[in-house]
Amino acid sequence: MMTDLEKEVIHSADAARRVARQTLAEATAGKPHKGQRAFGWKDAEHVEEREAELLQIARSDILKGKKVETVHEEWTRLKVRSPQTPPGKTIGYSSVRYVLRNPRLCGYRSYVPQEVRERSGRVDPVEWLIERTDGTPVVGQWETIYTPDEWRELIDVLDARKSTGRGRKVGSTVTKRLMTGIARCAKCGTGLSSGMYTRGTTSYERYGCRKADGGCGSLSRSGPPVADYVEKILLGNLKKQAQSAKSTEEEDPELTKAKKTVKQIEADKAEARQLRADDELSLAEFAREIRRLEDKEREIKEKVSSLSAAPVRAGSAAARIVREWKNYTVDMKREEMQKSIESIMVKPAGKGGAQRGAFRPELIEIVWK
Repeated sequence: MMTDLEKEVIHSADAARRVARQTLAEATAGKPHKGQRAFGWKDAEHVEEREAELLQIARSDILKGKKVETVHEEWTRLKVRSPQTPPGKTIGYSSVRYVLRNPRLCGYRSYVPQEVRERSGRVDPVEWLIERTDGTPVVGQWETIYTPDEWRELIDVLDARKSTGRGRKVGSTVTKRLMTGIARCAKCGTGLSSGMYTRGTTSYERYGCRKADGGCGSLSRSGPPVADYVEKILLGNLKKQAQSAKSTEEEDPELTKAKKTVKQIEADKAEARQLRADDELSLAEFAREIRRLEDKEREIKEKVSSLSAAPVRAGSAAARIVREWKNYTVDMKREEMQKSIESIMVKPAGKGGAQRGAFRPELIEIVWK
């Protein structure tokens, strides 16, 4: 028979679990954080103008090369305080880093379990974004200070300064990885989840089909070789597009059709004028018909103009992407990949196949849009 103390402990544990479930549910629904306000906001939903301005200036300066240490020094001289700053003190360096990395700035919701907070203290909020099954972040219900692109750009710059190796900082999930939301299991069709796999001191990205996500659980693959292969194929296609747009003289079938439509409208207008001259159309009927044809002609001519310029624009864009690809962030690369690629189907390698060392391109199939 349990003692009163044991019952109280069990009751407290149950209550803690219920609170944790409720807090996570609210976070997943995008509801604002409860409790003490965050730096940049005067309450749970509304921006604090002075702090928001400081954050905007800091972001702009950091992108231009200013160090976070310098931002901290400037804020110290301005006697900036965060809601958590002890009385008589100014904001600390770690707090500056934290508020600049806060996903809340662009509306993204994060959630750090209480046991993690108790064990680790302040953690990187970027690592605790709440995401839907398709890899997109949950958006909260409050005013924002940055746009998602502005925040992602800032995080990429901050991460790049502290990471000299290939890929992302270990544990970082900002903007997800290159093929998140694009790579799928060829066996069951489930989107592959991504994460960092660590063995000894070497960490690298891995993609896997998880049963927890509704998948078959039979696929796990090292990410960098797949990403390198897909990038190589994509850039090859873009180079061909650029060369084709520059050299081909073959007209777009849709453009040819539009030009024929313009000629037909001109013929219809001439016929309407003749019918009016023969008194087979009343003045009102003639006016309505001419107006209809002229409106249609204007619309089609705009389409002809757009289609005539499209190959040049497409070729120019493709050439620019190839030229600047090495300087693209993960987000920029993913955006371009998603314009051309429907999905990257990754086939299981068979028992022991994923550990054989050599990359096998025949296990990767790119489905183009």
